[in-house]
Amino acid sequence: MSEERLKFQGRLLEKQNERDRVELRIKGLVKSIRDCLDPFAPIEDLQAEMAAQQSVELANLRIHWNELSHEIVAIRKALGM
Repeated sequence: MSEERLKFQGRLLEKQNERDRVELRIKGLVKSIRDCLDPFAPIEDLQAEMAAQQSVELANLRIHWNELSHEIVAIRKALGM
């Protein structure tokens, strides 16, 4: 195997691992946001400010997840996968 191919395979694994970590964080934020906005809780118990802050983080992570996914596709294409 060429050194360049090994480099790309390593980069692919790094990107996949990073995307997996981002995906796990996204799933945690979704659960947390839902908990903050319990539809059966009294209005005064809703944690709207926390949900808003977490929603911004979620949106940014989703953008990052998309970028990683595009990079993974490009690396796979370069590797002929």
